[in-house]
Amino acid sequence: MDIDTGAPIDTNSHFSVIFPLPYRCLFLVGVGILGWATNLQGLYFLGVDTGYALDLKRSTGSDIGLETHATHNVPSYLHPATLHKPIYRIFAVYSIFTFFSWVFFRFMSAGSAATIDSSKFIPSLTIIVILLALISPWPLFHRHDRMTFLRASLRCLVPSLTQPIYFCDIILADIFTSFAKVIGDFWLAAIILFSRSHLWQLPAEEGLVQWVTPCLMSLPYTIRLRQCLAEYVTTKSRRSLWNALKYSTAFPVIFLSAAQRSSPVEASASPKEHPLFKIWVLSVLINSVYSFWWDVTNDWGLSLLKPSSTNLKRKRSMPNIPANSHRLLAAPSTSEGIKLPPSPSPTDFDPSERQFAGLRPKLFFNDPMIYYMAIFINFILRFTWSLKLSSHLHHIADLEAGVFIIEALEVLRRWIWVFIRVEWEIIKLGGSREAANPEEFEFLMREGTETEHSDIST
Repeated sequence: MDIDTGAPIDTNSHFSVIFPLPYRCLFLVGVGILGWATNLQGLYFLGVDTGYALDLKRSTGSDIGLETHATHNVPSYLHPATLHKPIYRIFAVYSIFTFFSWVFFRFMSAGSAATIDSSKFIPSLTIIVILLALISPWPLFHRHDRMTFLRASLRCLVPSLTQPIYFCDIILADIFTSFAKVIGDFWLAAIILFSRSHLWQLPAEEGLVQWVTPCLMSLPYTIRLRQCLAEYVTTKSRRSLWNALKYSTAFPVIFLSAAQRSSPVEASASPKEHPLFKIWVLSVLINSVYSFWWDVTNDWGLSLLKPSSTNLKRKRSMPNIPANSHRLLAAPSTSEGIKLPPSPSPTDFDPSERQFAGLRPKLFFNDPMIYYMAIFINFILRFTWSLKLSSHLHHIADLEAGVFIIEALEVLRRWIWVFIRVEWEIIKLGGSREAANPEEFEFLMREGTETEHSDIST
């Protein structure tokens, strides 16, 4: 389970000396940026109009946002061919900078625990430079994409129950939940770098400070909880309340774990003897089962975990959606020779046709094994908390290398989740951006050869 806080431990290991916590956090952020770029590109190669799917509208002038700028009364969306390119460029610069910083750190520290603390200034400066580059107001290094990310993050943080909730903001907030442990680790890394703590040892948190980490880890879940409540206020859909309940189940897991750490049992006693342990296990079980069920049934729209009566009712009431009704690109090419990817051949709904067991009538990926593998991987990674519960695997979870692998696997799970989540959102809406205005598409695709900007990035 990626939202377990764990206890500070002595990590004087070869792995911690070579790859200390600050660089592990930076590495996972880089993986997240790369994952988002491949999400956008992969959906584009499927023929999905991601600009339309994520409601990313073009903006003019210096104002950047989600406003609708129409041409002939038709909303102008960002072209999907241009969304992933700036993200790849950001990832390239970011990864090169952090890699050379790590190499320089390794050279200065000489790979020794005795001298590693004298090189703490290198990861400190690296993080500061990255933060300054992110918030820099100057038109350098993809300012449009940086400002758009900051604005999207601000929309997520605004505690309002009346503002509109955009689908791209929901995706961004869900991605943040997969980085909850990383956010907490950044706080620990800051303590290490700006105090007398050792780089190869997790800092001891005492007093009220020990509650900062769980509060930071719960922030992404609080954002999604607020978004669900805002959706309920505007739509009155009980589904939003059930979704809010899912995110609220994360809080007992986080804070019960922190409570166990703040009042530990005797050193000779097993962690299972802690009076809060069984309540924590129950909370973990509820969160994992509920989250897995929600992923498969609601976020992906698959019928695997639905009662058979519900599936039959859904089949009878679901309209027959034409093959070209999902959000696909309208034109195969442009006058400039820009080729668009071929449209996929999703399984169209037909009551007389056989539906793959546990899936849904309409699929964008032609091979159903992709969905079965996604379900299996999601199930396994939703239950990685078993590393903390199995006595024969407990020593693995106590190693920073094991925790780091779990964090990386959670980023992988979210990467897979985004593909099917966006696919299901398009199918639910059941409409396409029709080529009613050819001039708009020619204009959009002409800009496919230029530097375009996206309205959301990780």
